[in-house]
Amino acid sequence: MKLSFFLTALLSILLISSCATHEEYPNKWEQIHHLSSTDCVNISGKYNNTGVSSTPGYEPELSWKLFPDYELKNKVTSISFLFQEPEILSITLWNNDEAIYVKDFLKHKNDFYCEDGLIKIKIKKNINREGVLASEWSTLGFSKAKNNLIVKNENGAIGMMFLIPVAGTGTNWYKFEKSK
Repeated sequence: MKLSFFLTALLSILLISSCATHEEYPNKWEQIHHLSSTDCVNISGKYNNTGVSSTPGYEPELSWKLFPDYELKNKVTSISFLFQEPEILSITLWNNDEAIYVKDFLKHKNDFYCEDGLIKIKIKKNINREGVLASEWSTLGFSKAKNNLIVKNENGAIGMMFLIPVAGTGTNWYKFEKSK
């Protein structure tokens, strides 16, 4: 009896402290390139690090989304994507005209994959600071619309904040203009 009460109370707290927001692709943005579900769209190009979000008032920084643990991410002004080969996607972080970080993503190691016409990269991060113990994950899906890079961010988190269990999921869209 006590165990079932405890489990019910725990589940109630978790459900109360959970949230979900899933945004649709903005109608005012240019249409994204759709390909077959197994093809990778060519997103090669250099884009501004700061973009526009489907959430009004929020300006996403792509370096923070792709490399959450990279210590110089606040110095990034633009990001370039280049397919070295169909199986190797090279991403470079730039501070003006200086390359400050390069990472190759390998398809055969599942660093990226193609699905629903998007190039997808999975990011995982654990948090243990300031009263928060959590695990956060996201799948970034990349495509193009005209000269812009479009990113679909499907994310979630579960953890505890000051001993209160929390969980949530969300989908957001970001647009990054081609860098000049």
